[in-house]
Amino acid sequence: MNPLAVALTAAGAALLAAGKAAGAATRAVPFDAIFTRMAKKYGTPKRLMVAIVSYESGFNPRAENEEAKADAKRGRDVDSLGLGQILWPDTAGDYGIKDRERLFDPETNLDAVARIVRDKLKRYPALPGEFPADAVSAYNAGTSLRKQGGSFGNQEYVNRVRSKWEEYADV
Repeated sequence: MNPLAVALTAAGAALLAAGKAAGAATRAVPFDAIFTRMAKKYGTPKRLMVAIVSYESGFNPRAENEEAKADAKRGRDVDSLGLGQILWPDTAGDYGIKDRERLFDPETNLDAVARIVRDKLKRYPALPGEFPADAVSAYNAGTSLRKQGGSFGNQEYVNRVRSKWEEYADV
C-alpha cells in the first residue's frame, strides 16, 4: 500500500474511533477493571454482574441491606453486604469468606459475585444474548433456597435487574 493510502486509512480509522466515542452513550462503570478481571477469571458475563451490582447496591461498596439490619435487631445474625449484597454469613461462607468486613472490599465482593453468577448460570442457563432470568432469580434467592414451581417468587427483582441489564448493553 502506498504511503498516502496508509495515512488516509489511519486518519479514517482515527476519525471513526473518535466519532464512535463521541456518539456512544457508554455509561461509566465504577470498579470497571475489577469487573473485567473477574469476568475473565470466572467466565462470567460482565454485563450481568454490572446489572446485578447496579441494582443491588448502586455500586456502593459499603452498602448494607436495611432488612438485614432489622433481622439483626430481632436476634438473627444475617446481613447483605457490599457491592453484590452478599448474604453474611451464609452465602459468604459458602464462597470461603470468613470475615464479614472483607465483603466491603470491592475485589473480594466482586470475586464472590462472579463466582455466584457463574454457578447460577451453570444451573439455570440461558441462550446466548438472552437475559438469564432464572439465574438472576436464583442469585436473589440465595444459596440455601430451592426453586419451587418454576420460580423463586421474586419477579420484581428479576424485572429490575433486567432493566439494569438493558441500561448496560454496551458494557
